[in-house]
Amino acid sequence: MKNNKTALLRRITLEEAQKAVRSMNLINGFLFDSVMEDNERAKTVAGIILSTVLGQEISDIEVTPQKTFLGIDWGLHGIRFDAQIKPVPESSDLSVTIYDLEIEDRESDRLSLPRRQRYYSALSDERTLPSSTDYRELPDYVSVTILSYDPFLAGDMYYAAKMHLKTHPHIEYEDGRLNIFLYAYGSNNVITKDQTYGKDLEEMLKYIVDGTLPSDHNERVISLDNIVSEVKNRSEVSSHYMKAWDREIVMKREWQAEVRAKVLKENAEKFVSYAVKHNDSPDSIKEELMENYDYSEEEADALITSKMAAK
Repeated sequence: MKNNKTALLRRITLEEAQKAVRSMNLINGFLFDSVMEDNERAKTVAGIILSTVLGQEISDIEVTPQKTFLGIDWGLHGIRFDAQIKPVPESSDLSVTIYDLEIEDRESDRLSLPRRQRYYSALSDERTLPSSTDYRELPDYVSVTILSYDPFLAGDMYYAAKMHLKTHPHIEYEDGRLNIFLYAYGSNNVITKDQTYGKDLEEMLKYIVDGTLPSDHNERVISLDNIVSEVKNRSEVSSHYMKAWDREIVMKREWQAEVRAKVLKENAEKFVSYAVKHNDSPDSIKEELMENYDYSEEEADALITSKMAAK
């Protein structure tokens, strides 16, 4: 690869795709999507992560992926994958709580996180509350977001956001929503009677973000790593990565073409304004537009006429 720009605008080989996938960690949107695209595997992975986050064993769940476009995280603003998790009928593990599990690796989105979570919870509510149903039947909603950056710049690992009655904080205001933000490299601020909970959670987060395996035996992290490693080695995942790469090359080239056309148009208008101001002949202006600004004869005539009228 001669330079980064060249790399982004060419197709990659299968070997390069395999190398790229194997270097990813679960915080990467493409790998997370690939792991979660299989329903049974998604239930296992969601159960492992939620069990660690909540400090209790979670099973008997349904996982619904919400993503429609699998990107490869070049910085283009694709649709973020999020997995909605709910109990299967007659399961008591999660009661009537719906969980939304997200990964977040774009620090440029930090300031939008609170309002994004508000929007996501509204979408979930709309899907889960049938018409003519009492609002008290609306399931509780818990969003768990695992981040590679500190969402609130306080230096901590665990953040929990919940509505409260601002004027009367001693009065409970329960709307059923809880947003949990987990920063892998923050100070472990979890305080519970279970001494292993905070340690297990920290190890899980670091594995998700940078692939670090704990020095001590952590069954959940090891189970998750086994699944992730198996997915990384699947040939169809590398092939899918190649297709996603090609798709984003097309998008990037289209975007570059749009930018170039816009800049060319702006420069053409500046040129014509200057040429008309200095009384250059319409024929010479038109020739310049057609040769150097990709204008047709009709487009050139129209631009020259409009600039001369405005003179």
